[in-house]
Amino acid sequence: MAEEKRALEADLDPEKRGDAPADAPPTTTDAPGGHDDEIASTPFDSPYFIPSLLWLGVAWFGWDSWVRPMEEWLAFNRFGFGFLLGAAIHASVDAVRPHRFLLAGLFFAYSAWLGTLAYLPDTSFSSAFVVHDESRLFATYSFEVAVGGFLFAVIRGLRPGRFLLPGLFWGYAAWFLLRLRLEAPADGLLGLGQQLMWVVPAATAIVLSLQALRAPRGPAAAARP
Repeated sequence: MAEEKRALEADLDPEKRGDAPADAPPTTTDAPGGHDDEIASTPFDSPYFIPSLLWLGVAWFGWDSWVRPMEEWLAFNRFGFGFLLGAAIHASVDAVRPHRFLLAGLFFAYSAWLGTLAYLPDTSFSSAFVVHDESRLFATYSFEVAVGGFLFAVIRGLRPGRFLLPGLFWGYAAWFLLRLRLEAPADGLLGLGQQLMWVVPAATAIVLSLQALRAPRGPAAAARP
């Protein structure tokens, strides 16, 4: 009898049946303080986390480059200092005020810096980075990569036709293959890097070309956000 009575009460009580009226106050499982539990933010969520890491890298490479230079790693540390300095400035500005051409500005600065090292090696500024012939060769190839990065960033900012960006990378791959024909590769890891320099732009061109071919056209493309 007791079980039948409880079942009858459950059928008559709308809350126990699960069909409480619309104006009934919602149930809550708030904590005793009356506040919902929230996921606590971490330092990794801060927009200044990446810039802080980059500035630490700048300080690290700067110490080994200018304060207590390590002669056996001098070129590596000074190039690392230059690259990280540009990246740190870019990330800091982007965290405060993003802009679609900010990345283009970073690669333009890289191009100006590396172009000076590659083609004006006798200046006092260049001599601080170009400490041997391999340094100048590295600066030359890095300058060409930076120019390509600048063009990529500008095209991405302008959002032009879908096949223009893949065409840029196809041209880049062809340029490096031509250089392999015209120049003898260096020795060691730098020579291996020269021979593989065309692989990255070629692979990127293939991916971008496939994406361009699969992209919707006409009204379907216009309807995309």
